[in-house]
Amino acid sequence: MSAPLLYFVHGFLGSPKSLYKFPADLKKALRKRKLYSYETHDEYAAQVSGLTEALSRVEWRGRPVIIIGHSMGGLLAVDAAVNVAADPAVNVKAVLAFDSPFFGVREDVFGKKTLFFLPLASSILSSKQITFAIVVAALVNLSNEEIKQKVDRWVSKQRDNVAEYAQFLRPLWNIEEMTERFDALGKLKEEQKLVFKCIYAARFTTSSATSDSPGSFITHPAPEINSLFDFKPIRFTVQFKKRL
Repeated sequence: MSAPLLYFVHGFLGSPKSLYKFPADLKKALRKRKLYSYETHDEYAAQVSGLTEALSRVEWRGRPVIIIGHSMGGLLAVDAAVNVAADPAVNVKAVLAFDSPFFGVREDVFGKKTLFFLPLASSILSSKQITFAIVVAALVNLSNEEIKQKVDRWVSKQRDNVAEYAQFLRPLWNIEEMTERFDALGKLKEEQKLVFKCIYAARFTTSSATSDSPGSFITHPAPEINSLFDFKPIRFTVQFKKRL
């Protein structure tokens, strides 16, 4: 059997370096890996088609593939895996998603930058698409420094291109598409064609020994989805000391 190929797909405004040192560690530990890069704007469906085409390339047809997606890369990974499932020459065995917002972004992670994006987005987008402003604000607050810097540069240089990024982030507020994605994923699971896991950070902020408030980037799936698919939290605590 051919050696499995690990296929890393970065998230919104990310790069192969944006999941801290994880892709670099994969390079050192494994020989068979591919870091996939793409533009995180314009139509989301076009980016899914691009990843589907990449997975179907001749050089790794028949080799077992495991797709590792960070943030929006997890959504792309699932949709592309569903697309290639009917092709017997493309052998995607699993999708591992990290902090991927399959059901949107939690409201309790909104930050100050929301105040900038709301009026900007409201002048360009529909009332439903206003969610885009909040998504970007959340990304600014919870992503690593490289992504924060990219978002800041984007804010100052590309104000007029908000709609292009909103097109890419459209799946985050499309409830019907969310349901269809997991219906298709469920069929692959029943046929034992694909393993799916989503690992996400669950942050606890502690200001005293008795006060904990949980938070995470993603909106947690409904119980019926959580019981069928493997969503696993990684819990960590951020402690704030009171000033005297």
